[in-house]
Amino acid sequence: MKTIALPSQLPSDLDLAQINQQLRDGTAQLDWSLVIEADDRHLLTLIAGLDINDHETALGIDTLSPAMGDRLTPLFTQNLETPPIQENNGD
Repeated sequence: MKTIALPSQLPSDLDLAQINQQLRDGTAQLDWSLVIEADDRHLLTLIAGLDINDHETALGIDTLSPAMGDRLTPLFTQNLETPPIQENNGD
């Protein structure tokens, strides 16, 4: 499993939907150590469809600062069983 070190500000140049898929597949885990700023929209994309209890290791919960933990925890309640948004360009 690879570790993805998130930058101080999200999303930076990261493809958050792709990272979310890797977390869901169990092929990656997050390191939040540097994260200072992220808006809810980007956080929701990153955690879509993930459960804080079932995916604790992949989410890198132990690397969250207390401030980011306080921001992220309510989003899990809001977003609990919501799959990532996928755009459908075909008819």
